[in-house]
Amino acid sequence: MISAIRRKLQTIIFRVILSITVLSFILYMALPKLFRNRSQTDQWIANVDGAEISVKNYEQQMIREKYRVEMLRQQYGPYADMILGQIDLNKIAYDNLVHEALLDGIAAFLDLHVSRSSAIQELIKMLPEGAFDAAGNIDPEVLLSYLPMYKTVEEVEDGVAESIGRELVMDLARGSFYLPLFDVKQRYMATYLDKKYSFLVFSFETYLKKARAKSVSKKELQQFLKGDEKNQKYWIPEKRSGIVWEFTPESFGIEVSEKAVESNYNKNKRTQYLEKPTKVEVRHILLKADPTTELDIRKKAQDLLEQVQRDPALFEKLAKKHSEDKSTAEKGGLLTPFSRGQKDKELERAVFRLRKNGEVSGELVKTPEGFEIIQRVSRTQEVYKPFNLVKNDIKKSMLAQRFKGTFERMVSRLMNQGTAQERMSATEEFIKQKNGKRSLLSDQTKDTSKKALKKLFSLKEGAYGYFIDDSTGTIVQLKSINKSSKKPFDVIAKDIEEDYYRSEAQRCLEADMNLASKEVAGHSLEELAKQYSVSVEKSGWINRETAAGDSVVKRLQLSVDQLISLTQSGVAKEIRSPLGGCVAQLEGIKEIDPDAFSQKKGDVERQLHQTQLSLLDSGFIASLYRNATIKRN
Repeated sequence: MISAIRRKLQTIIFRVILSITVLSFILYMALPKLFRNRSQTDQWIANVDGAEISVKNYEQQMIREKYRVEMLRQQYGPYADMILGQIDLNKIAYDNLVHEALLDGIAAFLDLHVSRSSAIQELIKMLPEGAFDAAGNIDPEVLLSYLPMYKTVEEVEDGVAESIGRELVMDLARGSFYLPLFDVKQRYMATYLDKKYSFLVFSFETYLKKARAKSVSKKELQQFLKGDEKNQKYWIPEKRSGIVWEFTPESFGIEVSEKAVESNYNKNKRTQYLEKPTKVEVRHILLKADPTTELDIRKKAQDLLEQVQRDPALFEKLAKKHSEDKSTAEKGGLLTPFSRGQKDKELERAVFRLRKNGEVSGELVKTPEGFEIIQRVSRTQEVYKPFNLVKNDIKKSMLAQRFKGTFERMVSRLMNQGTAQERMSATEEFIKQKNGKRSLLSDQTKDTSKKALKKLFSLKEGAYGYFIDDSTGTIVQLKSINKSSKKPFDVIAKDIEEDYYRSEAQRCLEADMNLASKEVAGHSLEELAKQYSVSVEKSGWINRETAAGDSVVKRLQLSVDQLISLTQSGVAKEIRSPLGGCVAQLEGIKEIDPDAFSQKKGDVERQLHQTQLSLLDSGFIASLYRNATIKRN
C-alpha cells in the first residue's frame, strides 16, 4: 500500500494533488487552534492542538518503550546497558506520543483513513514465518506474544493502521522532494573523483622534544595542576565496602509442573521451537516491466492470468513460452522450494495464500522485476523441535521468569514501606528466611560493567538495593565509603610534568598549524616547511574508496573524511591526527569521465536521497512542533 502511494508520487496528476495537499498543510497550520480541537477527556498528560494524550496512552507507550529496551538488551547484552543507562524512557515515551499526535492531526485534517483490512495486509508482510498457522493465517495468540505491548488483535490492527496513516503523511511531505543533478555531481566529485594532495606535516614528537628542552618550575607545575585537577589520574578513587546476598528459585520454593511446561511449549512452539519452516514449491511466469512499459506488460500478463485460471494445466506450457525468468522458464517456471523471508514480500504473500496444489494466484503479483503469475505445486508443513528435547530449557526459563516476578514483588515491598529502621529490620529478616548466600565486597572501586558494584555505588551508606540477573536475585547493602582524595603532589610530580610537556607541545603544534594554514595562499608548502622546520609529503591520485590504502595517508593516520572534503584546487585545511597533524592542500582534481559518472550516478543518487530525505523529515516534524500548541498537564 505504502509502495503504491510512493509510485503515485511520480505521476503528474498526483503532483497536482500534492500541491493541493501542501496547501492544506499550510491552511491547517494557519487555522486558529480553536478549530483543531479533536478530543476532550478528564485524565491527560499532554494536549497537542486540542487532541489530548491520555494517561492510558502514556502507560501503553511506556510498555512499548520498555519492550524495545528489552529487545536491545537481548540483542546487544552489556553493550546495550552502557547506552540505555543514559536514556530517559519517560521523556522518550512522551516525545514519541507528541510526535505521533502531530502526524495524526495532519492525517485527520486531510481525512486520511486506513482500513483494518489494509492494516492486516501490511501486517502480513512484516510478520515472520512463526506467526502463521498451518493454513497460512495469522495466529492471534502468537501475534500477541510477538507484540506484548498490545492486549488484543484489534489493538494491533489499529496500531498498524495508525502507523500507516502517519507514514502516508510523511510520504506526502516527501512528495515534492527534488534532487538537483548539480548536487549529484558534487557528491560524485567528492567521493569518486581522483585527487592529489600535498601535506605540511607537523610531528607531535618533534614538538614534544622541543617542549622537554625547556625546564619547568614546581610553581608552574602546581599552576598547571589547578587547571587540570579533575583529571582522575591525580586522585585516589573512592572505594566502597558492602555485603551481597544471592537468592535462587530453589530458596523461594518456586516450582513448575510438567503440564505447565508442555502448555508453554504448545503456546510458543511456532516462534521459539521451529526446526524446519513451512516450504512451498511453485511455478511462476515473470513478465519484466519498467515505468515506460508497465501498462502494456500488465495487459499481456492479465491475459495470461485469465488463461491459466481457466485451465491451470496450461501453466507449465505457458511459462516455458512466455516467462522472462530464463533460469526457470525451461522448467515450466518451477522455483526451488522456499520458506517465508526468502523471496519478495508481495510474492510470498500471494504464494502462502494459495490453499491447494495446482491453485493459481487470484490476481497479478507486482514485484520489483515486473508482473508475476503464481501456481502452487506442493507444500511441506513445518517441523518443530521435539518436546522432550527442549522441556528442560523451557522449565529453566519458566522458573527464572516466575522467580523474577516473585523476587521483585517481595523485595520491592520490603524496601518501600515503613520507616528506614523498619525497612532495615524487615530486609534482615527476609534474608534469614530465604537463606541468602552471603559474600563481602571490600574496598571496591566503581565498575559499571559489574551489576553488584553498579548497585553498590548507587546506594547511601547503610542502605539496601537489589537487582536480578538471569535466575539469580541479589540484595546489596552498602556498609562504608572511603571518599576519593587528591594524591600528594610529590607522588604525582613526574606525571604532572609529563602532562605539562605534552600539553605545551600540543598547544605549540596547533598554533603553528593554524598560522601555516593561513599563509598557504601566499607561499609554497616548501617555503612554509623551512619556516616551521617541518616536512612536506605528497599523496598519489586517490579518492574516498582508495585513500585509506595510500601509503602517505596511512602512515600519517589522516582522516579520509576530512581529506576528501577538500574539493577546490589550491585550498588547504588543518587535519589533526594521532601523530600530530598536517596542513593538507588539494593539488589537483581529475576531469569527470562521463561513462564512470553514469555507472556511479545511481549509487550517488541513492546515498544523497537517503540523506536529504532524513533532513526533510526532521525539518517537517520541526515545523509541526513550531506551529503546534502543546500543553503538559
